[in-house]
Amino acid sequence: MPPEPPTPPPPPIWWKPWTWQLDWRERSATAVILFLLALGVSLAWLIGPTLAVLQSDNPNALVPASACVTHQTSTALVKVSSASGPTATLNVFIGRGGGQVQRQTSPLTIQSGSLPPGTALCTSTSDFVRADGEALPSNQVASWARVSNDGTHVTIYVVVAPRYRYVSGFGGYTGTVSLDDSRAVGANVPVDVHVEYYDIAHPVAWALVAAFGGFVWAWFIHRHLTNPPDPQPFWASLTLRVAVLLVATGPVVNAQVLSNPDWEGSLSQYITLASLAGAAAIAAAPTFRVITSRGH
Repeated sequence: MPPEPPTPPPPPIWWKPWTWQLDWRERSATAVILFLLALGVSLAWLIGPTLAVLQSDNPNALVPASACVTHQTSTALVKVSSASGPTATLNVFIGRGGGQVQRQTSPLTIQSGSLPPGTALCTSTSDFVRADGEALPSNQVASWARVSNDGTHVTIYVVVAPRYRYVSGFGGYTGTVSLDDSRAVGANVPVDVHVEYYDIAHPVAWALVAAFGGFVWAWFIHRHLTNPPDPQPFWASLTLRVAVLLVATGPVVNAQVLSNPDWEGSLSQYITLASLAGAAAIAAAPTFRVITSRGH
């Protein structure tokens, strides 16, 4: 039988106090991060923007009074071409403040005949519905059309105010606007309304907390797999934690929230955000530990 491996010598008497001191510094770095996270989350909830109803943003006030008046005319009903091509959809982007936004289509051609220049035409709008079935109230969307100066084209105007009399949910809404006038028909225009989430601090704070949870898990695994333990000094530990949180949170928040104007802030989206940020922190922690441990 092969000889038993020699028993490793006991650590020197100074090893345990020095290990405790380094471990205390590492835990101090964790305490600093916890304090900063608690402070940031508290500020995000206490002094962030509020959701306020905007009574002055009545979109129907912008519709010309002459647009939907019944007209007695002997002229033939003209047909206006519908929006087509890759830019057929009219996108209306509502900022985080939720204020009223007006957009207009490209000129749509009158297929036969013409209309008096500058004439305002009446339109109708379908329900603007989100993927989960929630719809914008009808008094938050208004539209009308106007004939061009040469009488051969029609432009559709759409106004959206998602906080008029009621704060509507965030995310993407889809609907259609078309002519509904005694003088002209057609001009079907698909419209996408994008209502941005009102406070970016909420998902950022949530992602940071989730990333810190992922880092704690990675730290726990490292401590139980490394023998002997190799705790880091305070500044190296603090640098490690800050780097992991930033690397795990930044790209995830950018991809899930900042680059997505239809982010609703729903529970399922917050769960996805936390899962991605936590996983990113678990993946990044070993690499950054090696980097911050150089020279230690």
